[in-house]
Amino acid sequence: SREALRRLASRANIPLDAISHNELLHAKETRHVEEVLAASADYYHSHLTPEARSYLNKRGITDETIERFKIGYASGGLIEHLTGEKGFPIEACLRAGVARKTNGGKAGDYFFNRLIFPNIVRGRVVHLSGRVLGDSEPRYLHLPGEMHFFFNEDALRSTRVILTEGVLDCLPAVQAGFECCALFGTSRFREDDLPRLSRAGTVYVCMDGDKAGREAASRIAALIGERARVVCLPEDTDLGDY
Repeated sequence: SREALRRLASRANIPLDAISHNELLHAKETRHVEEVLAASADYYHSHLTPEARSYLNKRGITDETIERFKIGYASGGLIEHLTGEKGFPIEACLRAGVARKTNGGKAGDYFFNRLIFPNIVRGRVVHLSGRVLGDSEPRYLHLPGEMHFFFNEDALRSTRVILTEGVLDCLPAVQAGFECCALFGTSRFREDDLPRLSRAGTVYVCMDGDKAGREAASRIAALIGERARVVCLPEDTDLGDY
């Protein structure tokens, strides 16, 4: 609201008049996107199927972790829920990426028949990623647009952190008591990401135990520098398996 913005501006010693109309509009749109993402995560979580829960359990993910990370399943009906029961305009759903236009011009769900992993940063749902239950490709599907956070980025508050490739590598490590976050794929770590690791005295780079994983780990460790430790897994093993 305007009143909330006024209070925030006062705390930051920024005159409200200095905030342009476009900046106000952008802030409002950002808030709408976050609200849509949060409502979408809740909907998917409430529709987690027994089959999807069983798959997660077999991958070593406990029910407690499923609840903590609001893991869900996309089986359809999201857009009807968001625009009907929740009252969001379809434009906000399209802007958030959870809806997409079909060839006929009608808006439909972006995710279907996929596990849904919300990325929660400081209590806010900032992104959604979907994974097939099996091994068909593409295995992962992310919302459109740039991804600004690693998965479970709150772990970067720790002085010792593990970086791994994927969500299903990260979650078993979190369950085992480690501070761990996932990169959503090795190519997503760039030099621009180094400030995120500013608190970490030691960064354990733990990519998959294959040739591509070892090469990626070396590249990432070289960017991080002497704070990095490369974790060598057995051949063709990822951290989730280990």
